[in-house]
Amino acid sequence: MTPRMHDMFDRLRREGRTALAAYLVAGDPDPSTTLAAMEALVDAGVSMLEIGMPFSDPVADGPVIADAHHRALRGGRTTRGVLELVSRFRERDATTPVTLMGYVNPALNMGLDAFFAEASASGADGCILVDLPLEHAGPWSVSARSHGISLVPLLAPTADRERERRILSSADAFVYMVARTGITGAQAADVAGVREKAKRLREEFRTPLASGFGIRTPDQAKAFAGSVDRVVVGSLFVETLARGGASAMDELGSLARELVAALDGAQRA
Repeated sequence: MTPRMHDMFDRLRREGRTALAAYLVAGDPDPSTTLAAMEALVDAGVSMLEIGMPFSDPVADGPVIADAHHRALRGGRTTRGVLELVSRFRERDATTPVTLMGYVNPALNMGLDAFFAEASASGADGCILVDLPLEHAGPWSVSARSHGISLVPLLAPTADRERERRILSSADAFVYMVARTGITGAQAADVAGVREKAKRLREEFRTPLASGFGIRTPDQAKAFAGSVDRVVVGSLFVETLARGGASAMDELGSLARELVAALDGAQRA
């Protein structure tokens, strides 16, 4: 775990807070607008950024995020371009953790060591590869850690207890709890299921927990307050940026502040 990520989770635990993380697809609609959106979201109180690496077959994503992947690819965006965008963000922000999120093929195309070495040099802290199963993650985890990158596993709602333990034990930064079965998008998260599972996991592990998929309103976000360390919102921000482009920064900031206020308010109640 990088110092940036460690400091963030340590602060959240000390403050007893559930923080907001925001997901964007790199290069949609263009790199400069993505960079401006990253900065606007952090200014509005977002504690971590997840940056999607455009891919032609984003099988875990619903129409909103899948369309963003395809727009970015049509615009000529590449995996190395994503890393260049993170480098540009790091010139202005040295403290906000950035996790890359995507699929195996683009990283494999670069080569494991080359991908993680360049990701580290760009200033990324972690990487989530949605279609990398636990059984095949060993070489990827070794390569990531050798370059100071945390490979973040996904925990599906359908995982049994033994698989849960294996996944939690494999993580060196945090575990991403998928809040419902299916793809990203508007379908509501399974709040009760996540809360019950998170409570049980916290009794056995100290690994920080994040949860996403199907979270897009303040009411949905605050339902997770106190159960996980971070709530991840993606489709809402991607949709807003797709609609407004460079003119959407004020709206992005307003949406993020509402979500942060809902999380903080729920924890003070």
